[in-house]
Amino acid sequence: MPLRRADVLVVGAGIAGLSAAHAAMRAGRDVTIVDEEAHRASDLPIALVNPLRGRTGRLVADGVDGMRATFALIDALRAAGHPIEAGRGLHRPLIGVAPEAMTEGYWRSRLDGKLAFDWLDRAPASLGLVDAVPCLRLHEAGWVAPRTLLDALQAASGARVVVDRVTRIARDGDAFVVTLASGAPIAAASVLWCGGAWGAALLDRETPSRADDALYKPGSLLAVDARLVGAPLSFGLYAAPSGDGTVIGPTREGSSAVFPDHGLPSEALAHLADRIARVFGSTMPVREAWRGVRLTRLSSSAAATLGGIPHLTALGSRGFLVSPLQAARWARSL
Repeated sequence: MPLRRADVLVVGAGIAGLSAAHAAMRAGRDVTIVDEEAHRASDLPIALVNPLRGRTGRLVADGVDGMRATFALIDALRAAGHPIEAGRGLHRPLIGVAPEAMTEGYWRSRLDGKLAFDWLDRAPASLGLVDAVPCLRLHEAGWVAPRTLLDALQAASGARVVVDRVTRIARDGDAFVVTLASGAPIAAASVLWCGGAWGAALLDRETPSRADDALYKPGSLLAVDARLVGAPLSFGLYAAPSGDGTVIGPTREGSSAVFPDHGLPSEALAHLADRIARVFGSTMPVREAWRGVRLTRLSSSAAATLGGIPHLTALGSRGFLVSPLQAARWARSL
């Protein structure tokens, strides 16, 4: 089979891969993407772009810069004529925090000069909360409808997309030879592996990992056919309006040493349904809106299989928060 050639080859068409393809295009490079179109965790109905996490208000590393880079990218793509559904402004009601975190001073000491916010003594009624709790309004954090951003990145990058599975990447001097499941080899000047959890699982099948080595994190978003909230909010879980309903999640499920192929556990569904009832006072039926598996780090076997191949992966829930920033950094090395 004849050897095809590519300038920059990106493996994976989730938010990391498409951010990288767009950044490489802006660096003047011609991009080819290989994607199997399977198990993409980026294909969720809504994603929050929020650097503030956890009960104590931890700022994700690179999160504030990443948030700004993501929205700057969205603004640039919109200016170029690409329709993207996204918005700034996010509420963080103080639900499930320690008593000392219920004061404005606590949050000023943690966030002033780092992340702008308004202190609200009581969460707006539009959030639909049962209890009157204090609330932060984060000016720069926000949300995006992922498919609209992914489609814009792919179109703007001008990348050729090959629907196939990468089975091997080997160095050939200063270049790479990428072998596909179809048997077609591609010679590439530069390669970036953005295979995510599914890609890591394929690597682990080639060289099985230890039982405690890999961290695959499954999760689901649920939909309620009622408008429980009038604006996106994050409180450990998150909720956002979607059409005439609400998307809420994610479910809390344990990490797995292998890529999980089972459905949503009944206990995870029951836990989230109970949380919805306690926070919003709703006992309406819920249905699954998205299920995905995220990778929190590469296993040693997957990393060994890559053998030093450049990669942007294992971002967990931070994909839409930091991928554009990290992809731009990678592109500057081309």
